Amino acid sequence: MADILIRAVGFGNGGDMGMPVLDRDIVKTLGLSLTDIAEILDEMEGEFLKSEDLIPSE
Repeated sequence: MADILIRAVGFGNGGDMGMPVLDRDIVKTLGLSLTDIAEILDEMEGEFLKSEDLIPSE
């Protein structure tokens, strides 16, 4: 799940161009809905944007 989330916001590189398949059983086990996942992605993206201020630019 973490690999999917991090790739979805475009941070990091898994060494390939593939996106793992979201396992519905994992989503169910975690008690998440697709709306929850969308909200998590929005929050992650906001946090990454804030962290850009901490990284010196070249």
